[in-house]
Amino acid sequence: ARNVKRTWTRRGFDKAPLPADLFADMATYWYNNKATCLAFEEWDSTSAHVNWWAAPPEMCYLPFGLKNKWHDRLLPMVEAWIGGSALERTDLYGIRSYPRGATLLPHVDRESTHAASLIVNIAQYAMDAPWPLQIADLDDDDAMTNVTMAPGEILFYESARCLHGRTAPLEGGAFVSLFAHYRPKRDPTWYKRPNPPGESPLDWAAHADYVAHPYSLGDPSEQRGVAEVVPPTRPYDRDEL
Repeated sequence: ARNVKRTWTRRGFDKAPLPADLFADMATYWYNNKATCLAFEEWDSTSAHVNWWAAPPEMCYLPFGLKNKWHDRLLPMVEAWIGGSALERTDLYGIRSYPRGATLLPHVDRESTHAASLIVNIAQYAMDAPWPLQIADLDDDDAMTNVTMAPGEILFYESARCLHGRTAPLEGGAFVSLFAHYRPKRDPTWYKRPNPPGESPLDWAAHADYVAHPYSLGDPSEQRGVAEVVPPTRPYDRDEL
């Protein structure tokens, strides 16, 4: 985070609903393919921020055409979130399923590729408790803040600037999300330059397009609350993923 001199938003993160048609596309693909698409990811000692040795995540790798379609569809939403700066795609890994007991140590992402990022929560199974993301709030001296998500929600975040992780073990059957990343167009060293003179990080709630935007980021004061979780009515079965 110390290497990143550029920032776009006041807090470094915001949560919003995903457009309904896009979430339907993602959720339908997951539902129709989850039984056959999942594969264990390859991790090594350089990936100690994920407790893969105790609770290995699985990845649903996507067809290139579908991955590019979703990556392109999400792009203007991320550009709007950072105030209109032009971005280019860098990474969209697929749909990752975290199992019970999974943790994620606080970390920041690669500066050259992960300027503006997002998480889409696709599904949650047999959740006994919320599994919040802890993320540094740039507007509160980088204090770590808990942010919960529900299926169909999107979390925008400056992932190379904001420390983030999930330090509490997942208390649930599975937590399924998609991750996508972008950077300023043709600018892999974007992070070395501070904000242009006179440009302040965007306060989304005060932005002129906030009310008129085609999807709402909601009330910022409500974005840190714990989402209601319905207790499971029966034990979680891996085959139900």
